[in-house]
Amino acid sequence: MSIVKYLSLGLAVCAVAVALPWIIKFHGAVSHSPSDWADFGSYIGGTFSSLFAALALIALLYTISQQHRQIQGLRQQASKEDILHAIDRLERDLEKALEGVNVSINYQDGQQTVSARDVLFKPSAMGYKQAIPDQAEIMKEESSGENRENYRSKILLFETFGLAAAELNQIRLYAEGLKKLESKSGTSILSRYYHRKYNLAYSRLYNRGILDKAWVPET
Repeated sequence: MSIVKYLSLGLAVCAVAVALPWIIKFHGAVSHSPSDWADFGSYIGGTFSSLFAALALIALLYTISQQHRQIQGLRQQASKEDILHAIDRLERDLEKALEGVNVSINYQDGQQTVSARDVLFKPSAMGYKQAIPDQAEIMKEESSGENRENYRSKILLFETFGLAAAELNQIRLYAEGLKKLESKSGTSILSRYYHRKYNLAYSRLYNRGILDKAWVPET
């Protein structure tokens, strides 16, 4: 039942509650004396107006409460939209960081060249550890000084995947902020979506030590 129906019912109850005692006490014929009607008006005005004012106050407080909820909802929606816009920018930066970078992976049946994006996002790229150099490999190549070309190649890959890791870490932070906003409405659809979308890439970079914190979705 809406607040208007509640208030209408309340007014009807108040009217009956005010008029009934008068009718019971003075149940005679309708008076033709102006003084009697003046007394009746004073009685109604003194009792019913107070009840009406109380109902009006309740209606005002309810309206203020509803406006406050709407403002909070608009603020929450604006925050969510800001986060989604930020994630969208990070996704574009991530694609640019991986664009045009290819990696050779050695398998038992030969060597295969894949894109840096496939290394992170394709489950079939099982040799991703070869493609993503960690800091220990970089230091080893630098200290050996034997193959400078291989060293420069690993440096390029380390920078590429390091930049991708930075973008993914920011996406994780924004997704966790999105989770806090969604928890107020009892849902976590968007935060779970981003976790599923980037979980493989994030986990591979975490396993190679480029990211230092696992992305575990909150339950």
